[in-house]
Amino acid sequence: MNRTFLSIVIFYILFSSASCKAKAEDHFRKGMQFFEQNDYNTAIVEFTDAIELDQNFAKAYYYRGRSYSEQEDFNNAISDYTQAIRLDPNYFEAYNSRGYDYSILDNHEQAINDFTQAIRLAPNEIKHFYNRGLSYLDINEFDKAIADFSQIITLNPSEGNAYYYRGFAFLEKNDYNRAILDFSQSIQYNPNDDISYNDRGVAYSEIGNWELALKDWEAATQINPSDDISRQNIELAKRMLRIINTTWETITTSGTRQIIVFGENSFKWTGDSYQLGARQATRYMPGSPGVTMPGRNETGTFRVSGENILLTTISTTYHGVLLGNSLTISGVFGGWEFRQIR
Repeated sequence: MNRTFLSIVIFYILFSSASCKAKAEDHFRKGMQFFEQNDYNTAIVEFTDAIELDQNFAKAYYYRGRSYSEQEDFNNAISDYTQAIRLDPNYFEAYNSRGYDYSILDNHEQAINDFTQAIRLAPNEIKHFYNRGLSYLDINEFDKAIADFSQIITLNPSEGNAYYYRGFAFLEKNDYNRAILDFSQSIQYNPNDDISYNDRGVAYSEIGNWELALKDWEAATQINPSDDISRQNIELAKRMLRIINTTWETITTSGTRQIIVFGENSFKWTGDSYQLGARQATRYMPGSPGVTMPGRNETGTFRVSGENILLTTISTTYHGVLLGNSLTISGVFGGWEFRQIR
């Protein structure tokens, strides 16, 4: 009699457990349907019902976390991802999603740790390298970012976005030639990416190639007419080319006539200004060959705002205005009136 009763109890427990799991699976399937329909509130209700019936249901915790994340409730999402990882330590999707939410909350150290775990568990998943690389960019760890984007390219050589982000990292490191190569690859795979054109234009301007910079910025605005940054860069490039492609004549305060020619690579972008490169501007005096502008005039910074050009040299500041065909520069050595002669 006792054995029969015990068998009935065990059968009931097993049957009840199986029934709860079946009901939990049913709520989970419904939750997934609502999740895929972007009805995250109802999905959360279904996933919660599934968890109440089966508290070891790791996927229910994970997708409830995803639903919270879609609603930008990142703290609850992180809590659910953590529970999913506790139940399944090999759940690499949960590590990746938790890392992504940590990165949104600017907790990049924890985000990188989670992405690293995801990579350890799934070393061929490109998205994990993307997310860690972007987190490295956020904290200016450019070499580590470059390594992650390079790994993506190794896994998939036609992954255009990886070339862009690696190029951006090179740009931030002032490695302009490598940045140009990567932006060019990005454009090859994503020919309608105006951002790649814009940033390649910035890299070209950094090495003084204003003509190619102008072409890239014009291409960016053709793809995206509302790209105000490229539009502003176009105006700046045109002003620089007006100076570079023009020969200027001036009469100094001492009465000496001189001609100034700015070379092709005279100007370099320095973040928010333009630097006049050494040995690129040549001064011609009557009866003498062209010589490099010496001393204070050899290097300087042009800061452009509207039609105003501010030239700051090592020891002297000159204020210049470029209007039409005339360039006026004045400084402590008196006024220089430039007029265009070619």
